Amino acid sequence: EFLGYYNEMMQLIGEGGRCQSFEEGANVVLAKYLESMEIQMKKWVENIFKGKSFEVRTGLDKSLFTNMPEMLFQVVHTQIGVVKDRLSGGVYLRTAFLKVLGILHP
Repeated sequence: EFLGYYNEMMQLIGEGGRCQSFEEGANVVLAKYLESMEIQMKKWVENIFKGKSFEVRTGLDKSLFTNMPEMLFQVVHTQIGVVKDRLSGGVYLRTAFLKVLGILHP
């Protein structure tokens, strides 16, 4: 966030162009975050599917209900929330969301 702000301010006051090193650094940080997010999400999803932490209930018509989708949506909400709260710019949010979808539907 700071790196983007710095580049914008430098352009605004006419002190040279955008610092390419800052932009490249931001891309490296995003790539590392996405890599660690993928590892963490795969572990969470695996735990949800293998674990006994989700409930299965029977409805009045004998149909089965589970809270597994809620748990999966909570994982997505948590990961996307981190990006939304910590990084500015729709590109980061879109990139993270597509990564999450790719993890859930390989």
